[in-house]
Amino acid sequence: MRNKVSVLFTILCAMAASGAITLWAQNKATPTTRSLGVLGRLVARPDSQGESRAAAHETPLALPSSNNVSFTFGTLDFPRSANSSAGAINDKGQVAGSYGPDYQPYAPGIRGYRLSGNSFKKIDYPGAVSTLAYGINKKGAVIGTYTFEQGGLPYHAYEFVNNVYTTVDYPGSGATSPGGINDSEQIAGSYYESVNGHAYLDSNGVFTLLDVAGSNYTQGVGINNAGDIVGVTTDAGGHDHGFLYHNGAFTIIDYPGATDSWLLGINDKGQMVGAYGTGPLVQGLDVYHGFLDDNGTFTGFDVPFAGAAITGPYGINNKSQITGGYTDANGTSFGFTASFK
Repeated sequence: MRNKVSVLFTILCAMAASGAITLWAQNKATPTTRSLGVLGRLVARPDSQGESRAAAHETPLALPSSNNVSFTFGTLDFPRSANSSAGAINDKGQVAGSYGPDYQPYAPGIRGYRLSGNSFKKIDYPGAVSTLAYGINKKGAVIGTYTFEQGGLPYHAYEFVNNVYTTVDYPGSGATSPGGINDSEQIAGSYYESVNGHAYLDSNGVFTLLDVAGSNYTQGVGINNAGDIVGVTTDAGGHDHGFLYHNGAFTIIDYPGATDSWLLGINDKGQMVGAYGTGPLVQGLDVYHGFLDDNGTFTGFDVPFAGAAITGPYGINNKSQITGGYTDANGTSFGFTASFK
């Protein structure tokens, strides 16, 4: 990916043009320890309560895959939206995602949503130019980013619980991106300074810095209930690699043969989803495909919908359900759901 700020916005929020973006809330504690290891559619018309009824269509399509894994796909788009994507999914089937008129980084009008059953709840940080939603736990708590500036900086992290927004920025940072939240409300994310990015764990206000050794760009994206974190690190040559942070150590995990790999979600079974890159471009976007890593067994997949050019899975729950976004050859973004067996 080019001009990285965060893989999350690019992959999750419709594969934003020409680079990744950042995620983005209330000061908590100061950093404590530094760990080094080895290593979519848009503008819905909500009712007066901010709720919209679902216009998502579940259209099952079976797609045979290698390793005896099969997928069933459906679409999930915010009602009457121009661009949309489905982010994380919890075990209740609730989904956090984003929608907007334009998925360029920091484009005004981007908003988050939480889908419960067939009802969409718009997530819009008060006064913000744009708000995005990335993670959700079993309580329905949503995390994401917001900015008050047209240009995007500074941007901040928030947690949305019981209709209350709380800012949860990495201490001292003007650019914080929470990626995932577990049921204990631990948050995995990233903060940015200059051209460098650093991953972190926020455990009830205690921040732990997590940098892959030798990398100046590490991003925390997903977290499970055991506290395992997945994300992305960039090597000296500018290529991205997925990582798993488990029991205090990093392990690099790449899709076999790919030029770039991104790990974006992990469940309590240790199953992970991500995307891998192949190099060519479609409408100026990096081409990448989805994959499932089932405890070391890789299965690549693309959504089977007409015109789909790029597939980016982000969320995976404990019930073999996946959520994400895909982009067509015109650069329009859509959300998708998938189940596998």
